[in-house]
Amino acid sequence: MNIRNKLVAVLTATTVLGFVLGFPPKYGPCKVKCRTLGLRKCFRICRIATGDSIAFPCWKNCSVSINGPNAANDLSGCIQQCRVGKTCDLASNKTRLLKILKEKEPLEGPLFAKDGNLYIVLYTAGEIRRVDLENKQTIPFVNLSVDGFNGMPLGLQNGPGNNIWVTDMRLGLLKVKQNGSFEQVATKDNQNEPLQGLNDLTFDYHGNLWITAPYGPIAPQNFTDSEKPIVI
Repeated sequence: MNIRNKLVAVLTATTVLGFVLGFPPKYGPCKVKCRTLGLRKCFRICRIATGDSIAFPCWKNCSVSINGPNAANDLSGCIQQCRVGKTCDLASNKTRLLKILKEKEPLEGPLFAKDGNLYIVLYTAGEIRRVDLENKQTIPFVNLSVDGFNGMPLGLQNGPGNNIWVTDMRLGLLKVKQNGSFEQVATKDNQNEPLQGLNDLTFDYHGNLWITAPYGPIAPQNFTDSEKPIVI
């Protein structure tokens, strides 16, 4: 038996033996980090209980700055911190969902715009607001109103020229600039009829804008639900 075949046989036997005896598995990214740091006994440092797995985003954040004399303990600590058990629950110090805003009014259209800010709409107030994620509060950005009719925005989408395109139940299709000014882009369809109230929008790969219109004609008509939802 040549050296290569002997090596394969040893690895196979070790794997089978570990499976039969229930040796705990090792977390691969931990072993890589462990070896990069030049630590010994990585098989002990990086072992995890059978049936567990590790939440990689948690591991990445936890292990990125590990170095120095306590690296071995820190790696083991990350294993425990980011462990996902058989119940798929994270460990006690798991990453939790955080409530950023607590608004009384319904929220729609969350969008990270090209300026890096998060925007939302409060459609009952006819407003688009910028979200201050650090301080967990909203900042007024633009109040939508045309000829005395208040808007009811629902959808936001990034568009050409760093503009935010807005679908509105009462004002049709709008384009908002980064300085907060806006214009009505479309209020009528290709039959010269008033647009139905708009809901969602998206740009396809060819630059075409697709819009859903499930509400009645826009202002100055009275607001109603449409009997015939269409896609423009």
